[in-house]
Amino acid sequence: MSTKCSNIDPAYPVWEISNFNLPQNVYTQHNTFYQEGFDSANLRQECKHPDENFATQWYNNCVNIEHMLKNCTLDVVKNIWYDKIKNDFNWPKEHQAKVRILLDKQNFSMSSHLDNRYVLGVLIINLQDNTCSTFFDEMNWQSPTQKGTGVFMLNHINTLHSIHNNTTHDRIIGYQTITIDSFYDKR
Repeated sequence: MSTKCSNIDPAYPVWEISNFNLPQNVYTQHNTFYQEGFDSANLRQECKHPDENFATQWYNNCVNIEHMLKNCTLDVVKNIWYDKIKNDFNWPKEHQAKVRILLDKQNFSMSSHLDNRYVLGVLIINLQDNTCSTFFDEMNWQSPTQKGTGVFMLNHINTLHSIHNNTTHDRIIGYQTITIDSFYDKR
């Protein structure tokens, strides 16, 4: 079964992702993933996946997201990137993917924010069944929490988002930032 993308609302460049299949969850904690701008940065850890094919399998799942974006007719997408996405966008190849596995410990919190302008979009995939997920302020919508599901968003003024792990469980996600460099990769 291939990866599916479902737009949440035509006014927002946000898609629910499902059927994102990856290797079994065997991760090793690596180091603290430091990001400026929030107080609980020490509660986010970066992990490693021992499976050599992880990046390839991740990329293979993303092909459907790339196809969806190139064929997207939503006005909100046309207004921000339409010609560039349709004509010039390529999902980063597996050796360029820079997929991070992040573990958000109990009490990890990142307040509502927009990503910087270099960021075209962000893909967040649950690598286990999680009990919390990314929240989108203006849509009043929380992304799914089941393993193999997640969210893809284009960076836009109406995609303010946050995460608050107020549960007693760690949240483990695959996280990929897609930058505007994706317009210049001509494969």
